[in-house]
Amino acid sequence: METVLLIRLKKTEKETTGMLIYPRNGLRLQAVHTLELPYKENKKLISCIPKGEYTCIYTLSKKLNKWTYELLDVQNRKGIRIHSLNYFTQTKGCIGLGYKQLDINRDGEDDIMESKQCVMDFEHEMKHRVFKLKIYRDWE
Repeated sequence: METVLLIRLKKTEKETTGMLIYPRNGLRLQAVHTLELPYKENKKLISCIPKGEYTCIYTLSKKLNKWTYELLDVQNRKGIRIHSLNYFTQTKGCIGLGYKQLDINRDGEDDIMESKQCVMDFEHEMKHRVFKLKIYRDWE
């Protein structure tokens, strides 16, 4: 099973940003931006999940009405997914991916751009296979 790393680099009162690093073409590593909520004791809908290791499987999200990677065995949480988004207000506890980071809406918080393409490329590269996600640093 392949391993993907999520390294949280910056937190504010409203969001957490970082980098997701995953294997590309079996030879190189690809790094993309991540956007999550801040850590607030793993509370549903207002917090990112705790650091740790999670198995990720490709499943159909009824809420999003599309196939996405879902993180399994998140303590006291269900339905945590990796999907496209631009703003921290769109994440309810999930992980967003993007190729660029910029304050798009000028609210003082970093947003991510090119998210749909980034997620599609990530899913294609991972070939919808099961993988292990290791999350580092969360200021608990």
